[in-house]
Amino acid sequence: MVDRIITREYNKDLCSFGLVYLNEYGTAIAALSLHGRDNKLVKQWLESMKKATKLYTEAKAKADVSSVVRDRFLFILCGRKIGKICICICI
Repeated sequence: MVDRIITREYNKDLCSFGLVYLNEYGTAIAALSLHGRDNKLVKQWLESMKKATKLYTEAKAKADVSSVVRDRFLFILCGRKIGKICICICI
């Protein structure tokens, strides 16, 4: 769900930032204005959110690649031994 969060720093108030949560259709369903004690704390929050988004995106990409590789392996393996019946099960 981290990939659906958009954050923006405010230009005038450096101790706060805006956060918008998007649904699966890309429509904003929640908007928050978060305020911290100082600018340094807000920067840490934003950096942590960016890092979490990056880690989530990388993990999701690896999972997608591994599932494609697994599906191709099953397709090749099943296609050689049994034929169309097993291909239907693998897909």
